[in-house]
Amino acid sequence: MKASMGLVLLAIALGGAALAAPGLIAYQGRITDAAGNPVTSAITVTFTFWSSESGGTQLGSGFSDADTVTPDADGVYSTMIGDDPALLVPATVFSGNSVWLNVNVNGEDLAPRRRVASVAYALQSGNADTLDGAHKADLANASHTHDAIDIESGVFPPFLIPQNITLTSAAFIYGEAIRAGTIAQAYIDAAIARDSEILPTVLASDGPGSGLDADTLDGQQATDFALDSEIIPHILANDGAGSGIDADTLDGQQASAFAASSHTHGPYTFFYSIDRAAWQPNMSSTEYSSQGGNGGFCVTSSGFGKMIAPVNLPDGAIVDSFTVYFDKDPTHTEDVTVNFARYYPLDGNFSTWAEVDSSGISGVGAKTVAIPRRTVNNEATSLTCSAYSSDWGGGKVEVRGVIIEYTLNTAP
Repeated sequence: MKASMGLVLLAIALGGAALAAPGLIAYQGRITDAAGNPVTSAITVTFTFWSSESGGTQLGSGFSDADTVTPDADGVYSTMIGDDPALLVPATVFSGNSVWLNVNVNGEDLAPRRRVASVAYALQSGNADTLDGAHKADLANASHTHDAIDIESGVFPPFLIPQNITLTSAAFIYGEAIRAGTIAQAYIDAAIARDSEILPTVLASDGPGSGLDADTLDGQQATDFALDSEIIPHILANDGAGSGIDADTLDGQQASAFAASSHTHGPYTFFYSIDRAAWQPNMSSTEYSSQGGNGGFCVTSSGFGKMIAPVNLPDGAIVDSFTVYFDKDPTHTEDVTVNFARYYPLDGNFSTWAEVDSSGISGVGAKTVAIPRRTVNNEATSLTCSAYSSDWGGGKVEVRGVIIEYTLNTAP
């Protein structure tokens, strides 16, 4: 805490029938904090008198006066030492020729002590007729003012300049003394940018190569960023497993081009073919050929006939479609039907999964039917195909082949 000491002034009054000083001293001071800012909150000021600037003997039989004062906005305060009628300043304080005033603020002595000038000694000498040979009319009161015209030189501290002041054309005021109000545009140097000019000037000149040197970028100091020359070395020094570096590409490939470390494959699509050699008649008396005139199989006798073929698909396979290839003489009117079914050995029942016939085919042709994703269960069932007709026409209609499409979620 700093203190700016004011004048120590003496108030002199007539008392009783004799000329005597009332034991009062007017004191004015200014107090600031360590940064030089005025202190404006209430403080306790304690005054004592001593025989020397440091150390020494306390005068006035231990006289001490504590006052609580509240400085103004500039840190200036005024008080009276000895204003308690029961605790006036003893005249004995000034019986010697060396008197030093010690000022203590909130328990802290303010150094150095201030030596009391001759005026205060009037407490000892009474009411003089002259002061250094000058009468009262030749002197100014302790509290007085001056017209600005009487001040020819020097610098006013800011706290002594009033808020409203008018200057002549030849006068000027330091900027730090202006504490409130608005300065007219005409009195501001044209070289100083106005608020309305600053942002447009910056925006018009920013970007690469502008030369603008900002204090921060998005609130970050320059030390929070890496230089271009530092980035690649830093990445190379810290890359690899566990580095936490999230690159844009890996060997030029985006992440979508790779599979996750934990992944599955499939489903895989397969085709199961039943060729002509796999078909056998279901009755030993049926005449047939597994090498028909056009490469298919057929019943060569007239009338009804039925051929069967086993189907061996992997367990868990999902059947998707069933395709049969026919070769039919256009003059033949009867059709062949090919059936794909599941067989249940425990009860001897069949469950048809797909069935196609040769109707509408003239010559070589094929028919495909979709199967609603039937799943193969080799533990409890088996699969079989059968081809039958009421009249094969002695080989006028043949089955050239069967294709079963199925999928597996894993490779076989």
